[in-house]
Amino acid sequence: MGRWWVGDALDEVREAHPGDFVYIKPHVVHWEENASDTEPVRMIVARTTQDAIVVNLENHPYGPVLEDNERYDHD
Repeated sequence: MGRWWVGDALDEVREAHPGDFVYIKPHVVHWEENASDTEPVRMIVARTTQDAIVVNLENHPYGPVLEDNERYDHD
Protein backbone atom coordinates (compact mmCIF):
# COMPACT_ATOMS: atom_id res chain seq x y z
CA MET A 1 0.00 0.00 0.00
CA GLY A 2 1.27 3.47 -0.84
CA ARG A 3 0.63 6.50 1.35
CA TRP A 4 0.88 10.18 0.45
CA TRP A 5 0.78 13.31 2.56
CA VAL A 6 -0.49 16.20 0.47
CA GLY A 7 -0.84 19.99 0.88
CA ASP A 8 1.29 22.84 2.19
CA ALA A 9 1.05 21.47 5.74
CA LEU A 10 1.18 17.85 4.51
CA ASP A 11 -2.07 17.35 6.42
CA GLU A 12 -4.13 15.42 3.84
CA VAL A 13 -3.42 11.68 3.88
CA ARG A 14 -4.17 9.51 0.84
CA GLU A 15 -3.66 5.78 0.61
CA ALA A 16 -3.67 3.54 -2.44
CA HIS A 17 -4.19 -0.20 -2.66
CA PRO A 18 -3.60 -2.45 -5.69
CA GLY A 19 -5.72 -1.21 -8.59
CA ASP A 20 -6.25 2.28 -7.12
CA PHE A 21 -5.59 5.52 -8.99
CA VAL A 22 -4.09 8.52 -7.16
CA TYR A 23 -4.11 11.98 -8.72
CA ILE A 24 -2.02 14.79 -7.29
CA LYS A 25 -2.32 18.14 -9.04
CA PRO A 26 0.85 19.70 -10.48
CA HIS A 27 2.95 21.84 -8.13
CA VAL A 28 1.20 20.52 -4.99
CA VAL A 29 3.54 19.73 -2.11
CA HIS A 30 3.43 16.02 -1.38
CA TRP A 31 5.50 13.29 0.23
CA GLU A 32 5.05 9.60 -0.46
CA GLU A 33 6.06 6.45 1.36
CA ASN A 34 5.52 2.73 1.45
CA ALA A 35 2.85 2.19 4.11
CA SER A 36 3.93 -1.43 4.64
CA ASP A 37 6.90 -2.53 6.70
CA THR A 38 6.97 -5.92 4.97
CA GLU A 39 5.66 -5.59 1.38
CA PRO A 40 7.21 -3.58 -1.48
CA VAL A 41 5.16 -0.97 -3.32
CA ARG A 42 4.86 -1.34 -7.08
CA MET A 43 3.29 1.55 -8.95
CA ILE A 44 3.12 3.22 -12.31
CA VAL A 45 3.73 6.96 -12.31
CA ALA A 46 2.31 9.02 -15.15
CA ARG A 47 3.20 12.66 -15.61
CA THR A 48 1.99 15.33 -18.01
CA THR A 49 5.58 15.95 -19.08
CA GLN A 50 8.50 13.68 -19.93
CA ASP A 51 10.61 15.52 -17.36
CA ALA A 52 10.35 14.48 -13.74
CA ILE A 53 9.98 17.81 -11.98
CA VAL A 54 11.09 17.27 -8.40
CA VAL A 55 11.77 19.96 -5.85
CA ASN A 56 12.93 18.52 -2.55
CA LEU A 57 11.89 20.79 0.30
CA GLU A 58 14.56 20.28 2.93
CA ASN A 59 13.56 21.37 6.41
CA HIS A 60 9.86 21.54 5.56
CA PRO A 61 8.18 22.02 8.95
CA TYR A 62 5.86 19.06 8.36
CA GLY A 63 8.25 16.84 6.38
CA PRO A 64 9.91 13.63 7.47
CA VAL A 65 12.54 13.86 10.18
CA LEU A 66 16.02 13.03 8.94
CA GLU A 67 18.94 11.91 11.05
CA ASP A 68 21.89 14.33 11.30
CA ASN A 69 23.89 12.43 8.65
CA GLU A 70 20.94 12.05 6.23
CA ARG A 71 19.94 14.43 3.48
CA TYR A 72 17.61 14.46 0.54
CA ASP A 73 19.04 13.24 -2.76
CA HIS A 74 19.13 16.11 -5.27
CA ASP A 75 19.60 14.16 -8.52
